[in-house]
Parts: sequence; C-alpha cells; structure tokens
Amino acid sequence: MSFESLFDAAVPFWNSEEGLLERIGLLADQVQFGTYNGALKVIATSVGATDLRISGDITRNTCEWCALHVGQVYHRGQFTPELPKHPKCPHYYEIERTGAEPVDPDSAFAAFWGLVS
Repeated sequence: MSFESLFDAAVPFWNSEEGLLERIGLLADQVQFGTYNGALKVIATSVGATDLRISGDITRNTCEWCALHVGQVYHRGQFTPELPKHPKCPHYYEIERTGAEPVDPDSAFAAFWGLVS
C-alpha cells in the first residue's frame, strides 16, 4: 500500500463523523489524564510527599520517551514532566514516598490567599 493510498483513505476517515468522534475522545482522554496528574502533584505536596514516580504499563506501542522514563523517580522541588506525553499515553504519577508532616489545607490556603490578594 502506498503513502498516497493511505493518505487518500485517512483524510475521509478523519473528516467523517466517526473520525471526529475519535479525535474528540483522544482530546478528552488527554485533558482527563493531564488533570489527574496535575492534581496528584498538588495533593502530593499537601500530604508531604517527597518523591513521585512515573508508573504505567510498557507495551509494544510504548513511545521511546515513555520507555525511558517509566519508573523514574522525581524528588520534591525537581522538575516533573507533564503527563500524558501523547494521546493514549497510559503513564501517570504515583506517590512514591512521604516524609514531611502533612500540610493543613486551611493554613496552606490562607498563606496562598495572602500572597495573591
């Protein structure tokens, strides 16, 4: 099958109702998993987590970035990559270890509100 014949088949599919629904589903998954991972980072900070680990299955379709980073541990204050990295990315953050005392949400919010008001 040539590139032109694949392109000729792909364009009508992605412009069809089925193709549009597939793209909307991919976008919804991306937003949902991104929101989960972002919220987990905030919650991890509030419970005194010191380490986050990238978790998830490695399959034959796993991209190179994910294959190299699954199992990677990030310490508090260290840059943590945004997840998911791509559509259908099955990887997520998991709290690896906690060490500090949990933060009281009311006092943390009061301190935050003092900074922004």
